[in-house]
Amino acid sequence: MDESLAGITTVAEITKLRDQFKGEFQVPICKKCHEKGTCDHMTTAFSWDENGVLAQAQNLGGLYTGLYASCYAMPNMHSHASLTSAMQEEDKKPEEERKEQRRKEGDFSLMNAHVVLLLVLRSQSTLFELGLEQDIDACEKGMADSMGRCGTPHALQ
Repeated sequence: MDESLAGITTVAEITKLRDQFKGEFQVPICKKCHEKGTCDHMTTAFSWDENGVLAQAQNLGGLYTGLYASCYAMPNMHSHASLTSAMQEEDKKPEEERKEQRRKEGDFSLMNAHVVLLLVLRSQSTLFELGLEQDIDACEKGMADSMGRCGTPHALQ
């Protein structure tokens, strides 16, 4: 992919390249109809994985499903063009109060990112028999000890 993009800088060039590979990312509009053979309408996949991030989290289950909203859905709503991100700019509270709220949201997001990272490290340690359990336990304990402002994350309870 990187080799394909080398030297390509214009929107027209990138669009042409996208169109060249778009066919590889087609999914049925309705899976049920597609499986029955009653409909062959396709659309470009919403995500790099046809199931999307929520379905991936649900497939992993447990903590990943519980962290979906705070680690993916809400950060995306705040950082992309959405009603949520627009409304935070319309907030009429004093500036210092808004800054403090954003600091708390940042702390919460960072805490959740650490939880996900530790979950992934634990799963990789188990899968590849890396023997990192004690190190991960120590990281989780250190994180839990430092969480006075936001509370203990669900994954560490």
